[in-house]
Amino acid sequence: MMEKLLINTKTKNRIIIMIVCPLFLVSFFLYVIHIIALDKPDIEFSEYSGVIFINEVVSKNTTFMDGNGRTPDIIELYNDGDDDIPLFDWFFLSDDNFYFIYDAIIPAKGFLIIYCSSTPTPFLPTETNVSFDIPSSGKKISLFDHIYRPVDEVTVPPLLENESWARTTDGGRGWATKQMTVGRSNLSPNVFIAKPEFSVESGFYDNEFWFELTSEYGHDIYYTLDGSTPTKNSTKYTDPLFVNYIANDKLFIIRAIAADTDGNYSDIVSKTYFVGTQTIYDNYSVISLVINPDDLYDESTGIIANYLNQGQERRASFAFFDENQQLSMQHDVGLRIHGGEFGRRLDIKSFIVRSRSGYHGNDYFDKPFFAENLVRRIVLRYREPVYLDGFLQSLLRDRNTATQKQRLVMVFINGDLYGKHALMERYDADYFSSYYNINSENIVAIKTNYFCFYDFNISIGEENDRKLFKELIDYILHTDFSIESNYSDLLNLIDIKSLVDHYVANIYIVNADAGAFKHNGFIWRARVPEDENYGDGRWRFAMFDLDRALNSYSQYNIYKFNMFLDRADYTAVHQLMYDEILNNLLRNESFKQLFIDTFIDMAENNFAPEIVIPELRGKYGENPLIEEFFSKRKEYALAHLYDYLENHIPQ
Repeated sequence: MMEKLLINTKTKNRIIIMIVCPLFLVSFFLYVIHIIALDKPDIEFSEYSGVIFINEVVSKNTTFMDGNGRTPDIIELYNDGDDDIPLFDWFFLSDDNFYFIYDAIIPAKGFLIIYCSSTPTPFLPTETNVSFDIPSSGKKISLFDHIYRPVDEVTVPPLLENESWARTTDGGRGWATKQMTVGRSNLSPNVFIAKPEFSVESGFYDNEFWFELTSEYGHDIYYTLDGSTPTKNSTKYTDPLFVNYIANDKLFIIRAIAADTDGNYSDIVSKTYFVGTQTIYDNYSVISLVINPDDLYDESTGIIANYLNQGQERRASFAFFDENQQLSMQHDVGLRIHGGEFGRRLDIKSFIVRSRSGYHGNDYFDKPFFAENLVRRIVLRYREPVYLDGFLQSLLRDRNTATQKQRLVMVFINGDLYGKHALMERYDADYFSSYYNINSENIVAIKTNYFCFYDFNISIGEENDRKLFKELIDYILHTDFSIESNYSDLLNLIDIKSLVDHYVANIYIVNADAGAFKHNGFIWRARVPEDENYGDGRWRFAMFDLDRALNSYSQYNIYKFNMFLDRADYTAVHQLMYDEILNNLLRNESFKQLFIDTFIDMAENNFAPEIVIPELRGKYGENPLIEEFFSKRKEYALAHLYDYLENHIPQ
């Protein structure tokens, strides 16, 4: 028994040692690194401190390419010593994480380029990389040697595109923002390589043709024909290129760069050519997007492959041809996937297209798409029928709600017809500032989600603005508006005609996927009152996301649908009999009468078949389902309204 007890005791001791020792070593290691990270004065600096320097950092690189034609972030190291130094197991510390340099040698009096990318894509064997990104907003980066001693560190400030945070002299004490000189002395003059010139501009052409590329000072030119980023590994231009008709749904695209013998590249130039296809796109605008295919379809980084990841943006070339097939503008943009989860899952995606100064020198598109207002962003929206959302909004231009204008466009991506989209205005600060003459910095806008009154996003404004909308919801839900004085107070908080217009329009067109204060509601105001008009600080409403109106044809005889009592089979939004805010307001006689009057006015004017049908046919052609809906909807919609008001308002 005693022998067994001793054996068990020894076994337990071994187990304890096996558990405790590794934990102790790990804890000690983390403690040492933590002390280093805190820059304690008693920590021994590396013998290489003052020899190896972080010499230059680029956090928003779009021109300096790696061997695969990508433009990752960059850290440049400089060796001020007289000997080559191996950097095996050296590492960077950033945000308390370690990023190792596994195998590299930095030459004496030379430079080492380290590509920084969190994307798990391969680099060439001759290239050095670490697995983290450097945000353009700035970051602290520390360098340690192979035995965890600090070598150098730098706090990188916010940088613009292709700017670097660099020492004013190689290995010197001073720092400055400058154009990057990666791989060269920071005292080197900036090398500018002019973009290649095309003998033929992007456009529509009746017949096939040849075109030439030329470069300043005889620099070599490299090009691609599939949208991929051209590099020195791409096809080298030697002879004129031939453009001919390919197919009705295809066009000719080319991207080209000029390069000198030292590895300096020009910016990329992209061109789009249509041959013999003019009549096919009559009355349509055309957009050509040219983009590295990996930026769309790569399993790790592609925005289409990862369509549920919001906020991912990739650079693309954008060419816009108007309805007369004239090239209106051509420059680089940022491209993102647009929409909620349902829309993102469609085979054909919707996009947000954004102009950025870092891409082409201006945060606004070069020319207006609508009226005279220049914009920063547009939406390329896809649903079937693609014109439905914008068409329905156009019927409400004279109402007290914001609406979005649209143009139908054919969208090509890398030479292939991708789909027919609606190019729509986007609700942003510029939109409300231009249409309502309000300071763009003084605008708050809320986008509501699903069926909870308190589930909403700040679409325009600051996080502190959240309380403004929450206070409104609290007040409406907990105030008895059958008392006239309470209703009068509400009129100081909300443009009540805007609210009623929003409710009535969505009820009439059977937009069961939206609610004023619930799913797909868009509500805005001036944060601080600045005038007695639209800047008075009252909340107003915007028509938004109407592509599932008319129940998207999912049910026959949809004109009979009762928005007050019936539940649509495709939405999380409950029927209006469960809308606490609307029912609370309908207990007030003044509001109820305004609601009835607005309903009749819209039925007899905005949505009258003698107005809607000619407008529909004139712009988009015949559509029997839409025409039947508006021909028959009034009778049922008004009957549903009176029945609800008389028999169903919850008490």
